[in-house]
Amino acid sequence: MSHSSEEKDIREIFMARRRPDKTAILDTGERTVIYGAGETGRRVFALLKKHGVMVDYFLDEKGGSNISIDDIPVLKPDDPAADKKAKVIVALFNYRTDIVPVLAFLKKTGFMKVVPYTELFIHFADELPVQYWLGPTDVYEAQIQDIADALSVFEDLPSRDLFFSFLRFRVTGDPTCMPQPDRENIYFPADVPGTRKPDRFIDCGAFDGDTILSVRGRFGVLESIRAFEPDPENFRKLVALNKRARSEGRPFSKDTVLSPCGVWSSTVQLRFVSDGSIASGVSEHGDATVQCVALDESLDGYAPTLIKMDIEGSELEALNGCRRIIASAKPDLAVSVYHSPDHLWKIPLLVRELEPGCRCYLRSHGANGYDTVFYAYQSR
Repeated sequence: MSHSSEEKDIREIFMARRRPDKTAILDTGERTVIYGAGETGRRVFALLKKHGVMVDYFLDEKGGSNISIDDIPVLKPDDPAADKKAKVIVALFNYRTDIVPVLAFLKKTGFMKVVPYTELFIHFADELPVQYWLGPTDVYEAQIQDIADALSVFEDLPSRDLFFSFLRFRVTGDPTCMPQPDRENIYFPADVPGTRKPDRFIDCGAFDGDTILSVRGRFGVLESIRAFEPDPENFRKLVALNKRARSEGRPFSKDTVLSPCGVWSSTVQLRFVSDGSIASGVSEHGDATVQCVALDESLDGYAPTLIKMDIEGSELEALNGCRRIIASAKPDLAVSVYHSPDHLWKIPLLVRELEPGCRCYLRSHGANGYDTVFYAYQSR
């Protein structure tokens, strides 16, 4: 399929791409400061140290006297000892913290040379780990046709604008490209037409029951729920939440079945990172083995009205494992597309293949491109 207009617009984005140039960051004669003393900050510190760049100090809200990392002091951002002429690398990258206000705050404070982590990553993609969608940018230029095809599936202008914003953010590293996320309406965006009560709800990646709790608060008791959560600690919390809801006379549905399994394209055992967090997921480096199932096999005959998938990068496999359900029941879909760089276009293309008549939307619900969800609603 050819979409010459979309391809042209996408190519223009790539013309603004920041080409990797480590010398742009590695100025050993310039004072360098890291904003953020958490995991990302320590990763940046190790990277700069490897290249001979001396870090003068960290800036962090939890900083103060007698706080240091490898003998490097950690100061509060408003500490008068902070040198405003120093280059600041903002080492923050998570779903909670909007980087744009942080950049504005630092510049207002007097720091004029501020580099966000996403921009740093572009220069050092070969030395830093891929984090969700944040990976080497050459993957985009190599798949322009597929990206253009995916753009064409979206129903409304906000979806297309968000798609373009995400591409700009990814290839330039500039977080100001991204609009404010809708944190309040994840899985049920208020500005998307066609949202209906998910009477028969499949929750893939149920975590500790947070989405199920939200669904009950929004829609009341459902007809039935099938929830999958393979992390043992998360599943324990999910079971406890369900038991408590029933004991209080406020069940989530008339028929709730919880499964300690992952969701995949087939029934198979896979390695799994099991740490009781929202990031637990299938990985060849996992510390545990979990049973995974295909929805077509484990829920044969079940007709859901909504399938939600937030399964840490397993979404494409899981969609392939429920082809029959999608074809027969025609459920609405809410699928995360931020766990891997190419999911932004591969998941919309796969869903459109599975159900050509669906209406497709894209919305972002977290900072820095996290919690970006692809929605597919069936025509009714």
